[in-house]
Amino acid sequence: MSSTAKWLVTALVASLGINLFVLGAWAGKIARDGSRHGTERVTLGPMTDSLSPEGRQLLRKSMDTNHKEAIPIFRQLIAARDRATAALDAEPYDADNYAAALRDIRTYSEAGQTLLHATLVDVVGKLSPADRHRLAQEIRHRQYAGRPHGDGKPLHKDKLAPPPPN
Repeated sequence: MSSTAKWLVTALVASLGINLFVLGAWAGKIARDGSRHGTERVTLGPMTDSLSPEGRQLLRKSMDTNHKEAIPIFRQLIAARDRATAALDAEPYDADNYAAALRDIRTYSEAGQTLLHATLVDVVGKLSPADRHRLAQEIRHRQYAGRPHGDGKPLHKDKLAPPPPN
């Protein structure tokens, strides 16, 4: 495999990991408390803790706008995961039931990611340059900090842009 192909595969895996992290954080937030209060601190977990209060406020407003659309998606995603687990545990095992649950997981995950991405594109465009840079630094850090089979270092650190000045 060429170095470019390896770099692309690494980038795609990192992107998927970040998307799943953000999607899971958002889904968990909604699943835990579907009746959020307007004064509650909304975050996508530690990834957005580095944002300024203004940046988190923009994020909260943007997420609140899509909240009603997101709740049913994430409830369906949780239900599909429950069906997949039940299908794994069932005797006799029914491959069709398991496959259907996995298709539903993929469908609702993609729907949630689509909504999340639209929300993020909207809010990131409104963030200050400093908040965007802080978010990028946090994402860079998380891409490599939790690598399950490595030392926490980038695979291709020579390919990464240097972090912006604070």
